[in-house]
Amino acid sequence: MKLTKLETHQGFAAEMAAATTITAASTFGIPRSTTHTISTAIMGVGVVRGVRAVRWTVARNLVIAWILPFPICAAISFGAVFATKLVPAPVLLGLVLLVFAAAFLARRPARPSLRASGARA
Repeated sequence: MKLTKLETHQGFAAEMAAATTITAASTFGIPRSTTHTISTAIMGVGVVRGVRAVRWTVARNLVIAWILPFPICAAISFGAVFATKLVPAPVLLGLVLLVFAAAFLARRPARPSLRASGARA
């Protein structure tokens, strides 16, 4: 998943911009994601070569992936708190374990089928 093609000097500029941003944010106690910072720095370097040099569909997917977890986590935590007030803890624990077990079993590969002779396919 490449945002844009970078030359050596452009990669240096993106890394320097990201490092400067992270250092400044850390100095003031502002939380900062290094992944978000370098990705946006790479987008900025790509735009210098032209707006079409950046793959905006990839950039859009990155931005969606950055924003989407916040409301999803809020909804899950709200549901968890709400469920703990309605359902006794042992029952809730059993339900959670059941969900994890179902997810684990769903991810396991299927067994190979048997032929009529009884040998594995």
